[in-house]
Amino acid sequence: MFKRLFIALTFIFVAFFGWFFLATRPVTYKSLPATEFEIKFGWSIDKIGQELSNAKLIRSRAAFKITVVTMGIGSRVQAGFFKLSPNMSLTDIARSLTHATVKQVRVTIPEGLRRQEIVQILDKAFKNTEGETFSPIEFISQTENK
Repeated sequence: MFKRLFIALTFIFVAFFGWFFLATRPVTYKSLPATEFEIKFGWSIDKIGQELSNAKLIRSRAAFKITVVTMGIGSRVQAGFFKLSPNMSLTDIARSLTHATVKQVRVTIPEGLRRQEIVQILDKAFKNTEGETFSPIEFISQTENK
């Protein structure tokens, strides 16, 4: 009885670690350029794993979640932009998600412009970015007496 239980548990243990070893390997070993991956504010670890899987950057969402939990970095994953590649291991991807970058928009505002002209320049600059966060109406109302 105990021998069968021991054999069954040993088989489950070996099968789990075999699966986990394969699931944490890179998606490919080909040298591919890094792609930009965005984590939006409020995303859970499950949602991040789903999006990484959809982007073909990881093999398994479950292995991603297990890795994040065992590394103890679940609370340190940041919202923002990341350069990730399918040839990165799961632990490398998880570790890199703790160091987000932000997109920068460079805008030059010539001296002497009125606020109506400035709002046009800013609106044009932010329209070219994903996830537009600039509101021309709010800008005009905030700068009314400036």
